[in-house]
Amino acid sequence: MAAAGLSIGLTAQALAGPGTQGQPSPRVEPAASFEHVGHERQLDEDDEIAALEAIRVALTDVADGVSYVWHRRYGELSGLVQPTQSFKAADGRLCRHIIVILSAEQRSGRIEGTACRLSSGRWQLDG
Repeated sequence: MAAAGLSIGLTAQALAGPGTQGQPSPRVEPAASFEHVGHERQLDEDDEIAALEAIRVALTDVADGVSYVWHRRYGELSGLVQPTQSFKAADGRLCRHIIVILSAEQRSGRIEGTACRLSSGRWQLDG
């Protein structure tokens, strides 16, 4: 996935979300890094975790075409995650095309990519 405007390394640990009905919690497994482009402030690990958690929630709970909006640190970091299209990969996995917009201070960046659900229930971001 390529980025414009913000840096977030998707090498942060995978995230656990609340499990439902005894099922393992869906997680996000990063496969690539967002590139640092034109932003003076590096996002810290907590920022990365918040962004990955927002992506996980959107992939798991939000319908195609619906935007999931989130805020962190009194509005210093916020974002929008919108799954736009769900489809089955050739190997049968559920995949979703997503748009992610991150905003920090007066900068923002837009990222588009695909995430596929692994057999473990985790989501893997494919770059």
